[in-house]
Amino acid sequence: MEFGTYQGQSIVYAHHERELLKSNSQSLFGISQIYAFDSFAGTGGVVLEEEKGPFKNGDYSATSSEFESYLANKGVNPNSIQIYPGFFQNTLTSMIQEKNKKKIQ
Repeated sequence: MEFGTYQGQSIVYAHHERELLKSNSQSLFGISQIYAFDSFAGTGGVVLEEEKGPFKNGDYSATSSEFESYLANKGVNPNSIQIYPGFFQNTLTSMIQEKNKKKIQ
């Protein structure tokens, strides 16, 4: 799971490492799926005057299309990554509910 994917560099690395382990018949420790959670809006939120930092609203934003294009350009089929667009406090709950339904069926 990755929370905040930006353009997808870490996801690409994780995908290729997972494929390397599979090709070498090594254990994946139960990791068969990669999950990406991102609002695709970059950094944001309210920043108090005394908490000014190096980041501005929108820094590190990449659209979901840019994210998927980056994956494809690096040899990763975007369909092989389970993408949850939105803020993770909302999307993580739906992912857990979805996985629990599959276990019950």
